[in-house]
Amino acid sequence: MLGSFYEKSSKEFNVTIRKAGSLQNIVSDTVKLYLHDISDSSEALEVSADVTSEGASGIAKFAITPTQLTITPQKYIATIEWVQSSNKYILVREYINVETKYINEDAS
Repeated sequence: MLGSFYEKSSKEFNVTIRKAGSLQNIVSDTVKLYLHDISDSSEALEVSADVTSEGASGIAKFAITPTQLTITPQKYIATIEWVQSSNKYILVREYINVETKYINEDAS
């Protein structure tokens, strides 16, 4: 679902949240992405989604900056978590790769 990430690059994506098939109003909730190192489970990244701009329609918008993605290129466990009141839901848990971004300086 999330695809690859590239170190020191931006990454934007949306997550649409439904419960029992119905879109959820998430304006008052929290949706976060965590990246954990697979070798020692240490947290490499934590990013909160924008839940206000389209949250009434159940859309959490992630906009990760190059500064946030200044992490070691390797495989991570990515988890997207939705917290609604006192309830916590795991929306996504998958392996992702953070890859080195190569720039072709010879391109004209």
